[in-house]
Amino acid sequence: MLGGERAQVLDEVTSLLDKHLLYQGEQGDHSPRLLLHETIREYGLEALVATQELEMARQVHAEYYLPRSEPSQNTFNCRCLIMLSVLDSHRR
Repeated sequence: MLGGERAQVLDEVTSLLDKHLLYQGEQGDHSPRLLLHETIREYGLEALVATQELEMARQVHAEYYLPRSEPSQNTFNCRCLIMLSVLDSHRR
């Protein structure tokens, strides 16, 4: 079933790209990223405010992304500790 869900998401994203509602940009590390045009984002925000669903959407967003961000933060912290250890050993 997971493969079917992925195909459905790909179809939906392709549809949004074809309608020019999304565009491909880059992050700071030059990796590709799909972005909403600013006017579409503003419209969605206004719709969430008008229906009093903004806080709920923010909460759902945080609950989804927070656990996904923690491993990368831990990896970053481990890398920092390793680099500090290496730098400290070179300083001596």
